[in-house]
Amino acid sequence: MQHYELLFISPIQLNEKEQKEVWEKIVGLATSLGMKITESEEVGKKKLAYPIKKATHGYYFLAEFDAEQVQMKKFDRELRLMSDILRYLIVKGKIRTLEEVKRRKAIQDKIRKRKIQEEGVKVGVDQIKREGRKVEHKEKIKLEDLDKKLDEILKEDV
Repeated sequence: MQHYELLFISPIQLNEKEQKEVWEKIVGLATSLGMKITESEEVGKKKLAYPIKKATHGYYFLAEFDAEQVQMKKFDRELRLMSDILRYLIVKGKIRTLEEVKRRKAIQDKIRKRKIQEEGVKVGVDQIKREGRKVEHKEKIKLEDLDKKLDEILKEDV
């Protein structure tokens, strides 16, 4: 028995119900082949690095499962035939202990909190602008003034 991770991308053109159906179809396929799903997560909507089948955004899903190599070959063959999947990747992993899983979840929670905080800061500045309050910015220097200042500095050193 080996441990595997599956990451697949479905097109964003599918509505939420259809996204769930694709996910359930893959889970059903895995269980029908006798694979044991240990962890699953809907990562969410993300922008693709490059267009795939004219799609620029995709909906990401991640699953971890234990299976035999024969089961994986059948699973891989079935995934290739699914038209609702833009791309997928299956990698072999190591079986994690409960402690490692908890540590990984804690790290993911910290990352999520940090992202929320950063987005909150961005939202705060936008909100200040909408309310009409001024955001303090340093005065911009003109290129001509910068050239003059640079010439003065260079003359002093010579």
